[in-house]
Amino acid sequence: MAIKALNSASSAFEAYSTSTSIMGRAKFELEVLLLDMLRELELVPDIKAQLRGGLKFRKGDEQLFAKALAALAQHLEHMDKSAKDAALQDKLSRIEQAFDKAREALREKNLPTARRVLNTVCERYPDEKGIFTRAAKMLAEAGLQSDVIPFAEKAMEIDLKDAQAYGLAVEACRQIGELPKAETILREALKAFGAHPKTYVSLAKVLYQMGRWDQAYDAARSAQDRDPNLAEAREIVELTEKRVMG
Repeated sequence: MAIKALNSASSAFEAYSTSTSIMGRAKFELEVLLLDMLRELELVPDIKAQLRGGLKFRKGDEQLFAKALAALAQHLEHMDKSAKDAALQDKLSRIEQAFDKAREALREKNLPTARRVLNTVCERYPDEKGIFTRAAKMLAEAGLQSDVIPFAEKAMEIDLKDAQAYGLAVEACRQIGELPKAETILREALKAFGAHPKTYVSLAKVLYQMGRWDQAYDAARSAQDRDPNLAEAREIVELTEKRVMG
């Protein structure tokens, strides 16, 4: 707000100083408005903090004053950027510390602490890109497949195009026997990413594990149609073909 107001004021004084069409009463009224604007600017906290005794304006120095206002706006903009950069670095540092702590807890088999730390950091910084996926991956690497799923699902909720989150969720579901859930996630992936052959292969594997031979066959054929060289698709087709065709 302060930066925008200062830039607008700078433009107003610059326009006033170069105008040749404003005369008489109109010029007087405009001068009054400009002075009122300066008094309002002096009340803005971010501007007030940079001033010693208010904004010093002398009639006839409009162009010089316009430059001074622009310089003050630039100074505030630089301060704002520095503050944001510092806040970002602090946030990233806190995130790294949390993941380091969770990693150490997993190494020591202290699962409650690892879960608590990962939950806390993800809930505190949900806007950090990929943070839920990162937590899911760490848990997957530790073999905690049941814990992977909620983090991966949250990642997919935030970003429907997070392919890694889909993969982590599907593998976790397969590992713990949540095959219907794995099927649902894979069908959502087909909607999100389109008919990718490897997604069809993953779906075929899940359907095969569930004993749904005809659907597994169809999914494997869909994968094969899109990539004839996909060995996994060919293998599932061969495994299911006799069951389906009789």
